[in-house]
Amino acid sequence: MIAAANGYSVPENVLLGADIFCTQFGWRALLTSEANSDTMLEISWTPDGASPKARQMKDGDWIKLDMKTLAAGTARPPAAAPKAEEKVIAGDGQARDFLAGIDADLARIEAQVGAPLGLRHISIDARQLAVDVFRADNRKKVSTWLVDAGNGGIRLWREDDTMMLDCNKPFAATDFPLAQLPALIAGAPALIPPMAQARVKDVAIYRSGFCGKPHVFIKIEDERGFGNVEYDQRGKLVSAEIQ
Repeated sequence: MIAAANGYSVPENVLLGADIFCTQFGWRALLTSEANSDTMLEISWTPDGASPKARQMKDGDWIKLDMKTLAAGTARPPAAAPKAEEKVIAGDGQARDFLAGIDADLARIEAQVGAPLGLRHISIDARQLAVDVFRADNRKKVSTWLVDAGNGGIRLWREDDTMMLDCNKPFAATDFPLAQLPALIAGAPALIPPMAQARVKDVAIYRSGFCGKPHVFIKIEDERGFGNVEYDQRGKLVSAEIQ
């Protein structure tokens, strides 16, 4: 009755266990909405089925609800936010080698964003540069921008909500060794002597550990296998080892 009255689907099952923080042991039902996949309703009870509590996921946060509100059918999910349309910006027709530098293309993405980049993750390979950026107007949204290595075309590929247990602290282009990046990438294979002639497969830049400083992670490969090289935020070697 609660599900139908408030515009949610009936849950397929009810689970007995602790919440994600390993507290509040009890029964839990998670209700979803076809009208708005970003909203959820959780109802929980103590192990004996008493003392029901409810909360609603709204704008990325859990908000407590009174059970009387649910009984009255006044906790319907908010309207879904309009999905961002894929944005495509024509390139200059020039092929790129992102392993030799990404400075200019980061600047082009910044021009499209219209604000200094609050970075979450940068990925580089032979085909494209992928940059995850926290939206300047809503830090609970992450936009993924892609730059094509063939012609420099840029497109806004998708937007995702941040996850509660992820590191959602942005970093700037000045927080990692951007100017040194080509040299760090080129020198990575030699740091693993058995793989000195290996090729660079891909490069990633993101915060190390749990919300640590942004590090540079380089994966190299040859016909025998893979190796990993890691540099810290100053370009100092952290590790170089065969995978």
